[in-house]
Amino acid sequence: MTSIRHIGIKEFETSLENGLCLVDFFAAWCGPCRRQSGIIDQWCASGRAPEELKILKVDIDREPELARICHVEVVPTLMVFRDGEPTGSAIGVQSEEQLLELLGMECL
Repeated sequence: MTSIRHIGIKEFETSLENGLCLVDFFAAWCGPCRRQSGIIDQWCASGRAPEELKILKVDIDREPELARICHVEVVPTLMVFRDGEPTGSAIGVQSEEQLLELLGMECL
């Protein structure tokens, strides 16, 4: 099953080093962020998310420096990394299909 983990600036780079990562920059007060979180949670629980995918969540209010370094100005912002290299990003709520497209994968 796909793992979801909250991280901070100290774990950021090492968490991205190996494999495929989706980073969800969010804020607790943000309604669209809560919607995105629900979509991601259901996607993972259903088994439809790719098993090799790591999902990392960053609270921009707790990690403002990390948000600044990653040029996050709007939430939710999603960023994809493969082996530490950025491969895509999206702003706003994304459906399961849009998440797969962002990851460079086909809908099943």
